[in-house]
Amino acid sequence: MKKSLIEVWFPVKEVSRDAAIEMSYKPRPAYIKHCKELNISRDFIKTEFFDPKIRNIHPWFARRPCSVARVMTLAAILPSELDKDIFMDAIGWKEKPKAFLEGRYPPLLFYTDPKKNLIENLVRRYIGRSAGEIIVCDPMAGGGTIPLESLRLGFRSIAVEYNPVTYLILKATIEFPALYGRTLAHRVRE
Repeated sequence: MKKSLIEVWFPVKEVSRDAAIEMSYKPRPAYIKHCKELNISRDFIKTEFFDPKIRNIHPWFARRPCSVARVMTLAAILPSELDKDIFMDAIGWKEKPKAFLEGRYPPLLFYTDPKKNLIENLVRRYIGRSAGEIIVCDPMAGGGTIPLESLRLGFRSIAVEYNPVTYLILKATIEFPALYGRTLAHRVRE
């Protein structure tokens, strides 16, 4: 049986840095430092960031960073022989400066979109199915980090949660964006 990418290689350093910044409660200095690390010109770095986070709705201390969920989900599905640069491109890693410069989002993986066409092609090539045929199940979904990122990758998702407060957050995290898409995002930003 072939090994998956996550069994052989995982971008621990890069994803850990992103995740730590994503989960920080006082992230502004880290955002600015990360902009510098990504070689974004100081002329473009300001202290204002558009930074909506799911965890701001309800403090859920077990919430997992979206960047880690995205990378782990895709790395668990794709085979170990996949080129690492192609993988990083597929998850949206190279789009981080663009997310900051165009949308004033922090330069984090969470604020980029994965490249669904590339992911679709990789899944078809290596798995022999469409991305929509891949089902990710999270039996203790909490606020929905894993289901959210699996949907963003183009996969189907099954999520279960027993806590009623968290269940409502899960619905808002997964169902509303699926139903209303970018329209909802633009309205929330307004």
